[in-house]
Amino acid sequence: MYLSLFLALDSNLKLVIELAFILGPLAIGGLIFFLRRLEKIDPDRIRWR
Repeated sequence: MYLSLFLALDSNLKLVIELAFILGPLAIGGLIFFLRRLEKIDPDRIRWR
């Protein structure tokens, strides 16, 4: 059922959805990587809960 809904979408909308599925987790992972690297340089600057 979900596949048929995806097939009915416009090709530009499909592209945006696919890019969001790829770039979203990469952006979150990049942010965590950046914060951990920053924490190594200055541990008092970042506080993890």
